[in-house]
Amino acid sequence: GLGYRHVMATLALLLGFVMSVFQAGITVGIVSMTSKNSSNTDFEEFDWPSTGKNAILSSYFWGSLLGSLPAGYLGQKLNVKFLIMGGTLVDSVLASLTPTVARAGGWQGYCVLASLQGFVASLFAPGMYILVSRWAPRIESTTLLGLANLGAPLGTAIALPVCGLLAKGPFGWPSIFYFGTLISLLWTTIFFIFGSQSPSESRFISDAEKEYIIVNQNKTVAQKAPPIPWGRLLTSRAVIILFLAEVANGFGSGIMQSEVPSYVHDVLDLPIELNGIVSAMPWICICTLLAPSSWLADFIVRKGILSRTVSKKVYSLLGLGMNGTLLILCGVAGDNLTLAIVLMCAATAFATFTLSGFHTTHLDIAPNFAGVLAALTSFGGHISGVIAPLTVGLIVKNNTASEWTWVFVETGSVLIVGSIIYVLFGSTDLQSWNDVSEEEDSKDRRNEISITA
Repeated sequence: GLGYRHVMATLALLLGFVMSVFQAGITVGIVSMTSKNSSNTDFEEFDWPSTGKNAILSSYFWGSLLGSLPAGYLGQKLNVKFLIMGGTLVDSVLASLTPTVARAGGWQGYCVLASLQGFVASLFAPGMYILVSRWAPRIESTTLLGLANLGAPLGTAIALPVCGLLAKGPFGWPSIFYFGTLISLLWTTIFFIFGSQSPSESRFISDAEKEYIIVNQNKTVAQKAPPIPWGRLLTSRAVIILFLAEVANGFGSGIMQSEVPSYVHDVLDLPIELNGIVSAMPWICICTLLAPSSWLADFIVRKGILSRTVSKKVYSLLGLGMNGTLLILCGVAGDNLTLAIVLMCAATAFATFTLSGFHTTHLDIAPNFAGVLAALTSFGGHISGVIAPLTVGLIVKNNTASEWTWVFVETGSVLIVGSIIYVLFGSTDLQSWNDVSEEEDSKDRRNEISITA
């Protein structure tokens, strides 16, 4: 039944929502800040080159890339609740400074600001995985992580059209960034009151639910964070394959999140209001499918229909392979508005399955180090996220349909290769280095007793 663990997963969902609003604000903001037709004409327009605009998009991922590994380490060592709250507050301040920085520092200054936002945002992926690993019974891990992951596509689906409308509204494009700041402060207040980093620290969870979570984690999650076995972790085949899958997925996500609004505006020739709505449609598909597909993944394993490893491979094949195939077809569609939208929506719908595939493998192979693994794989995804907008800048010179065909072919090919690698070599088996020895547990308990005494 429903319990407080579902409340915590919902709070993680809302965190993903807030972070995606920040990122969507950058994506739509660049279009509206550099085109009079895309914003309230009472506000200034910046004459930034295409390379500058792509550099801003890439800077966010550069910041996330640099922050990923430190974020995983800090999440493992510090109170994850206050770490996430602090990061959210900092990101809200940075978002509110965007109009001032853009006016004073041009696109170069905005690059610095976007990289700082990305750096701080890198805290949230490992933080979310740590929260879910501590709150989720093993038999519900995919369902709860799927619920938590719903926040990012939901935020993108809502933020893209809303940001487009805000840009045209009475407060112009600056209101895009103030909107992100407002909802960030609201989430921080709610999480401060109701959030906690583990069931043992929650004031609201019942004793029965707390016992249910502990029993069904099968002693795979330590009550106290153990030392990180860096050597065995970094040389684990399961981790390496997971990293490569995230690299492929990150490339596709980077294109879909950062470049689709430009494709819709330049090739499909839609105004900013419709641009936001059309760009959001693929993310609406994710929102519709994510929760039921996550529940189905746990159900299939729980009923013994498929093993956990086979289930994750099937979901990953659909999420990466079919997504890539449909994006290649989208490139062939050129400037055919209806066909392009249908194919983009279908591709993103299949991408949903990755969130019940390799995206949840962190909790299977090493729940004690889910935050570190999330940081490491996010690092791989951010590498692709940095490269993706830059490759578009190299390919797209005149914003023609034929140039964008090559963008989609390139993206689809990367996704297909990633799916093949994971299906052939991926694993969800619990890794031996996840275990905490009884000797270390006993030592910790003796130390706690002596301190208490």
